[in-house]
Amino acid sequence: MCIMETTESMDAQPLTTEQLEQAKRYILKSLPQILEQSPEFVVFVEGVVAEKFPRRDEFARLLDQVEAHRRETQEYKRETDERFDRIDNRFDKVDERLDRMDDRFDKMDDRFDALELTLARLGSRWGIHSEDLFRKTMKSVLEESFEATVEEKNLQGEQFDLVVMKNGDHILIEIAASVRRNILERLERKKNIYTSEVGIAPARIILAVGTINSRSAQIIRDAGFDVIEPDDDFYGEE
Repeated sequence: MCIMETTESMDAQPLTTEQLEQAKRYILKSLPQILEQSPEFVVFVEGVVAEKFPRRDEFARLLDQVEAHRRETQEYKRETDERFDRIDNRFDKVDERLDRMDDRFDKMDDRFDALELTLARLGSRWGIHSEDLFRKTMKSVLEESFEATVEEKNLQGEQFDLVVMKNGDHILIEIAASVRRNILERLERKKNIYTSEVGIAPARIILAVGTINSRSAQIIRDAGFDVIEPDDDFYGEE
């Protein structure tokens, strides 16, 4: 079978293995001479090659695009890693701040406990008989020993015996020789007035009272207020 017969039969049916090998040998042997003698065939071959395979310049551009994408990916990964490192550092700093805040709150709790103890001792020892002297004494103790700011205020006709301000917290101390039945309403009213007038809700409201029964004291505590009452144990502490 000649090459022409093989070529003519290509459209009719697929080449056999033997026909394909004959065609390949013919093309490899004759292609240089055909390209030299037939310039238009050169254009045809280039078109076939260009259709099946990328040209050198196209392949070079493809490689450049791949390399550019690789560099962009590496840069994005580097920036992402740096961002996560910065986020980790911020979380570490937040943890450190929270730890410091916990320490401060612990210290504040200790100081509040000491304040309550001081109030209880003074109140039980004097029986709150002299409220004015008690206010002055507590003002001196709190300002000099606890580095707090202590004021007396009169808001909407209500007298606030001692307002203790420290580290942004406001503590109201109500001093009374004894309590009346409307004590809860009075404390709630003072809390609302102070919050409305000053713009800061009191962190604590402490009732220092010279005479009160345990049941009334517990009712006041259950309502969310602190009560410092005389305690026989304090008389024996020296």
